[in-house]
Amino acid sequence: MGVLDQIRQEKALREAEGYLEFGMPAHAIRVLTALGPCIATNGLASYLLGEALREQARYKEALVPLE
Repeated sequence: MGVLDQIRQEKALREAEGYLEFGMPAHAIRVLTALGPCIATNGLASYLLGEALREQARYKEALVPLE
């Protein structure tokens, strides 16, 4: 992963965390899914996605990233 990609990913994770803190899980999901397949290899991204889905009562979908 290049430096710019890593910076972009870190910025997206902070943005998603902020959305979750403000009770805006749909926005967090949008930001996280834009990261693409790297979500699966990043523990924080997976956790944030799982929490955002859980906050939307999408429990079955939340299980995958939270595993």
